[in-house]
Amino acid sequence: METFCWVVTGSSLFILIVTVIITETLFVRVKLGFSAKVWRRIMEWSLPFALANIFSMVYFKLGILMLSKLSGDEAVSWYGVGYTIVMALLVLPGAFSGAIFPEISKMFAAKDPSKLKLAYQTSLKLMLAAGLPTAITLSFSTREFVLLFYDPHRFPPGTIDASLRVLAWSGFLSFLNFIMIAFYRAADRRKAFTFLTGGTTAINFILNAVMIPRFNHVGAAMAMALSELFFLLVSFIYMGRSLNLRVNWGSFARPILCSLILTGFLHLGGGWNRVLLSLIGGSGYLALLVLTRGVTADDLRSLQT
Repeated sequence: METFCWVVTGSSLFILIVTVIITETLFVRVKLGFSAKVWRRIMEWSLPFALANIFSMVYFKLGILMLSKLSGDEAVSWYGVGYTIVMALLVLPGAFSGAIFPEISKMFAAKDPSKLKLAYQTSLKLMLAAGLPTAITLSFSTREFVLLFYDPHRFPPGTIDASLRVLAWSGFLSFLNFIMIAFYRAADRRKAFTFLTGGTTAINFILNAVMIPRFNHVGAAMAMALSELFFLLVSFIYMGRSLNLRVNWGSFARPILCSLILTGFLHLGGGWNRVLLSLIGGSGYLALLVLTRGVTADDLRSLQT
């Protein structure tokens, strides 16, 4: 463990040094100094987002903490493995939202509502097109994926796979919520974002307290999924009312149709090896998405200023 900690620290230091070199070389030379006025302004801007980040850290770890107190270490291990798998998948929406953030910030600064609406719609559609089939495939093949990496005698049916099946859908909702978070930040709606994140954390705490005693580790997964759903629904309402960003649900029809076809294929091939079936189904889904123009090159271009 100590070696691992040193590796992480060394990697972080290396990234910091490289970042400073790139910034100094390509963008602006950094001159260290102190200004109380600038410091106070930065604190005013950043404090709400800092609080929101703290709420987020608590929110994502709350299930594990409450499981350890209410159900014990065994339930924590069952939930923790599935949680780690889903968190790994969230690298994709995290990278995507980070990539579009500068572009949508420019759109807000330019006060271009038509481009903003198109970017909002397209971002959600792309994340739905990526997240929905991922959730379907993972929830369909949870047991097989668990058997690839873990001892079936140590983790029998109803352990990792039971919570992972629910967490897969929590992950899908997170794909969409990453877009919402990017728009909150780009629009500088720091107070709304902080209140919503704090409220979601409180709801997650209540749901965990109610569901873990009844459903054990699956209850923690259910609490996470319902909390993500709450965040998403409130965000849809807020974006529509406060930022005039409303969803054209019809644009989601083709990715959803392709996902339904994927679902049918996976169920019809239930007797096959499910990992192989998932790979074939995923490839077929991508082909269908292109053939039906569920996602096009124009969608990607619409995210550029």
